[in-house]
Amino acid sequence: MLSQAGLEKAKVHRGATDPDSWRRGDILNLALSYRSMLDLAVGVILVALATSLGWGMRGEWGHWWGATVPGALCGMTLWLSYGEAQDVWQMVVLAAVMAASISLGGVLSYGKIVGYVKGQHERSPSFGLFGLFLVGGLWGFFGGVGLGLATSGLSYGVGDLALWGTIAFTGAYRANKLLVLGLDLHLGPHRH
Repeated sequence: MLSQAGLEKAKVHRGATDPDSWRRGDILNLALSYRSMLDLAVGVILVALATSLGWGMRGEWGHWWGATVPGALCGMTLWLSYGEAQDVWQMVVLAAVMAASISLGGVLSYGKIVGYVKGQHERSPSFGLFGLFLVGGLWGFFGGVGLGLATSGLSYGVGDLALWGTIAFTGAYRANKLLVLGLDLHLGPHRH
């Protein structure tokens, strides 16, 4: 979805197609490279701030419905930072895909894990931090998969998606058996 022509234009503009330009000490190319790195860093910071704001707002609704807020803000800020300015529908698609993807993580329980971090339960705070790292990684995984599917420019059939879903389910099932049953890493409350 993100424009390949824009990337090629940036490469030519920075002199990336001429590898000898760096050896000649081309100050302009060096300055443009630092400028693009600054733009990249500012974009990453803006996306992180918008997602954090959405995370704070998530508490108003909770569960998977509330998780759509940081996802939508993340998608819109990704478009503002790296998208095509003339294609507003790209923002709508990124916001919708990220909202749906991040909302899948909304069913994960992490309240007890925060209690572990605070030392309010039988587990150590280090265990709580490890649990937050795992649960946060799952949220990021869902968002990354949605973003990758939306921006790859490829079309996927129902069979492809079903195969990937089956592989993901099998991997999650085995990881659950290893972490929860094998290593006794009960990260959330027991469900009956």
